[in-house]
Amino acid sequence: MGMGASGQCFSEDTLGVAERLLSGSDEGRGVRNNAALCRISVPEKEPFSGLRHMKFKVFGALGLALVLAACSNGKTDTGNSTGAGAATQEAGPTPGSEADLVANVGDRIFYELNVSQLSEEARATLDKQVAWLQKYPQVSVQIAGNCDDRGTEEYNIALGQRRANAARDYLVAKGVSASRITTISYGKDRPTADGDDESSWAQNRNAITSVR
Repeated sequence: MGMGASGQCFSEDTLGVAERLLSGSDEGRGVRNNAALCRISVPEKEPFSGLRHMKFKVFGALGLALVLAACSNGKTDTGNSTGAGAATQEAGPTPGSEADLVANVGDRIFYELNVSQLSEEARATLDKQVAWLQKYPQVSVQIAGNCDDRGTEEYNIALGQRRANAARDYLVAKGVSASRITTISYGKDRPTADGDDESSWAQNRNAITSVR
């Protein structure tokens, strides 16, 4: 006797048919292994005729094969579904979006104290923005100039505007249409970093490009 997937024992003859149907598969090996657990003798209540006995063996073996095949297919489908979901979750930002600009280009440049001239590092970032804007000609942007919190409100508003204008003029000189760019100055009113130390001040002296 052998044990089926649900714990039911099958006759040696039935297991022989099932093993032949599933020869070489994991299910076939499982049938042979489970057979050892059911080596018991169960007397039949009545003898089967030759034809009835053969039908019983064939139907029993086919039923066992179908159950095992269904279980195998169910596991495979679940794996495929999981893989598709994982691929969807790994998708990056929408091309041409604000998130795309921040992640793949860089949305801000930085300035020295009381300076509105562009550094070499700032020009390198703006060059990347030029290439990105040329790739997405439908996108318009705004450049906001910002300062650290030292100095008067009036002075910082004017300085922030010069910083925004410097970034805009560079983009336009590189071929970006001026009609796609607006500028604004927030002075010291929108700091990127809180704190009264050089590290915070350096982060707050910037011009930030955002998608409109």
